Amino acid sequence: MKKFFKIFKVYEWIFLLVSILTLLVLGILSIVDSNKESDSFNYLSLIELFSALFGIIGASLNLKRKKYAFFFYIGYSIMYGVSSLIYHQYGEAILNLVINLIMYLYTVFNFYIKDRIIDKKKNNKNKELELKEEDVVNKEGNNEVSNNLNKTNRIEKTSTFNIKRMNKIELIIIIILIPLFTSGYGYILKLIESDYPFINALATSLCLISVYFTSKGILEQWIFWDLYSIVLVVLWSIKYSESQSMGGNAGLLLMIINIIYVILNTYALIEWINTYRKKKKD
Repeated sequence: MKKFFKIFKVYEWIFLLVSILTLLVLGILSIVDSNKESDSFNYLSLIELFSALFGIIGASLNLKRKKYAFFFYIGYSIMYGVSSLIYHQYGEAILNLVINLIMYLYTVFNFYIKDRIIDKKKNNKNKELELKEEDVVNKEGNNEVSNNLNKTNRIEKTSTFNIKRMNKIELIIIIILIPLFTSGYGYILKLIESDYPFINALATSLCLISVYFTSKGILEQWIFWDLYSIVLVVLWSIKYSESQSMGGNAGLLLMIINIIYVILNTYALIEWINTYRKKKKD
């Protein structure tokens, strides 16, 4: 239990809890308001609420480089993808229900299945080496040999992952692909009558980079998560203003969650830079 509370600093816990409470209050109010207007229960507001909660918890755990953050990202992709589909934001829907979901599932597979198989093989090799060295100690009576066990080969089990950096080739590819992808994919989304097709396409291109960098533990992910969140604040602000003119509040929760993400992503970028610099010095 102590380990759980030590994941975040005091002010980080405060920010996380205030964010969750804000989302819960807005989500409940949205559900109550929509139920007044309609006799049937509004499941869309509930889906939005769960997507927001999964997202904020996943992003907060990713900030701390926790591997299990990706379970929350999986939940977020499903919930947010479904709500985007209902709102006719087809770019966001395809991105989350197809691409992001597969990437997150693959990352979970790498962390929890593939890595364990590799670790098991390494541990078996270490045991064999230790048994051989014990035989040498027994035969030669040399106690000093037992102190020279190869400690570097022993696996330190951890729930965190290492921070990496973006290379120059990745940067060049990103600069070329963002405008090409945005224009091409935006045109396709326009053909299938998606709302705000080119904003959707720009958001998709930024998110693809973010998710790829997240799966690799690359520091620059937070820059692209920030840009992605800013684009989504614009997207859902437009949706909310349109909904308000008709007496609704569609998109409000998704607008608020992305404002929170901008703050969280900026903080995460600073934290990762500091952590990376400290590890580099060590």
